[in-house]
Amino acid sequence: MSPTDHDMAWRRQEFVTQSTAAAILGVSPTWIYDALVTGALEARRLKPGGRPMITVSSLKELIDRARPVVLAELRKPRAAAELRLIVSNA
Repeated sequence: MSPTDHDMAWRRQEFVTQSTAAAILGVSPTWIYDALVTGALEARRLKPGGRPMITVSSLKELIDRARPVVLAELRKPRAAAELRLIVSNA
């Protein structure tokens, strides 16, 4: 199996774990949990009391809905963090 076949093997499955979904998207498992709460991803419990398994169909849909990165956005300088100290002598 070539590296590409291995990397894309998840597409042939119906379900993946939360940690696998996080690895596929390059995000944290907490991000995946939040996506489940907001409805951006779907999960099923395959047995009573079992851990939620992310549906590959919802994972594919999330990827398909992602907007392309615009090169100009990558070049934008980030705003410097600002710290303000307010002192009251009252």
